[in-house]
Amino acid sequence: DLLVKTDEQKLQLTAAAEEIFQHGTPADIETVTGFDPTLGCTYTVRVARELFWDDEPHPFTVAHVREEYVKPPKGRPAVVEFWIITTKADLTASDLRALAQLRWGIENGLFKRLNALIHSKRVYTHDPKMLLTLLRLWFLGVCCLEAFLAAAEAAGTLRYGTVRVTDR
Repeated sequence: DLLVKTDEQKLQLTAAAEEIFQHGTPADIETVTGFDPTLGCTYTVRVARELFWDDEPHPFTVAHVREEYVKPPKGRPAVVEFWIITTKADLTASDLRALAQLRWGIENGLFKRLNALIHSKRVYTHDPKMLLTLLRLWFLGVCCLEAFLAAAEAAGTLRYGTVRVTDR
């Protein structure tokens, strides 16, 4: 299954979904509104299902999410809009938003952790291929560490709070 979060509005699938949102019947659109206390925002999710793209045989589900932050983080807009495109048809509008937020959180958290562990912003090289190779190796190392910690925690042999990675 595929799940993509994007802010591109000129994709064929997002344009088709927008057309449904503007001219479709309420039966064609699933809409959910709510408040996310963790992020401090109200949100609206609109979902269009059974959309097809080019020759792809499987239908897509496309959601548009609009979040309005009560107190936006410094330097960020008060209103954020993005699209979610997936091949998983059985997810509700709330599930789609939650998965997109989770994916975004994992991605951002992993990059922050990667930088904290290896100080990737302090690496100087004039060779873009070398930098890309180093980033891939560091990323792989952090993923392996996270997988090890998660497996150990699931097995009950290790808790996250007991492992500390420090600079030397």
